[in-house]
Amino acid sequence: MAFATLTLARLFHGFNCRSSHSIFRLGFKGNWYSLAAFVLGFALLSVVMFVPAMGKLFSVSPLSELQVGIVYGLAIIPTVMIQLTKVVREIVIS
Repeated sequence: MAFATLTLARLFHGFNCRSSHSIFRLGFKGNWYSLAAFVLGFALLSVVMFVPAMGKLFSVSPLSELQVGIVYGLAIIPTVMIQLTKVVREIVIS
């Protein structure tokens, strides 16, 4: 779970690093490479997590649905917090 959470959190964090403006202001169409890197990273992580042969190769234990939900939830929290901070900063500065 720690491996998956940290990996997915770093993938989400790539959206935070794009600009000092929020994702809502920038949108996703401005940088297709960033979006493609996220999708590819997410797909590779999913292969390691859900394909038994890859899980065995990487010494990853199978996760229950609850554990996968916890991983997704914990991974996205930092990005949500940073994006909320950016939105508030944009409102205050305006």
